[in-house]
Amino acid sequence: MTHNPFAGIKDVDPNGPSGIYFEPGNYTARIQRCVYKAAAQTFKKVGAFIVEFEILASDNEDRPAGTVVSYVLKENSPFFLPNLKQLLMATFNTDDPSDIDDELVLTVSDPKLQAAAGKIVRAVATNTTTQKGGNFTKIMFKTEQSAKVQKTSALASA
Repeated sequence: MTHNPFAGIKDVDPNGPSGIYFEPGNYTARIQRCVYKAAAQTFKKVGAFIVEFEILASDNEDRPAGTVVSYVLKENSPFFLPNLKQLLMATFNTDDPSDIDDELVLTVSDPKLQAAAGKIVRAVATNTTTQKGGNFTKIMFKTEQSAKVQKTSALASA
């Protein structure tokens, strides 16, 4: 049996992840959508949580306002859940880690609900050197001050 490079095209979203990622810089970004892809749906056969952002403001000239970037969290990483929780705490403007649970994540990644879509966060991206000597861009998400709302109403809208 020969390999068909187009297998699965029927089920692919043409507006899928952009393949453009955050580079070092400071950003204000709006979440467009969040998608969870099971391992069987990904190229490397590793589950991933993918967030697509529209950059609203940036100090990185290679990622100006209007650019769509993807933030990919791989399920096999020990940082998968901590990074996802940090992003969602900023997204829903909460300081209480217990506010972020699996039910909230399901509403965020559900294609029909998209509870985080439209929310604005600040992102600070910096390069760090990995143990193997490569570069890795670490992103810290923070609540966008102009988008602050009361914690209860932010979570209630999820």
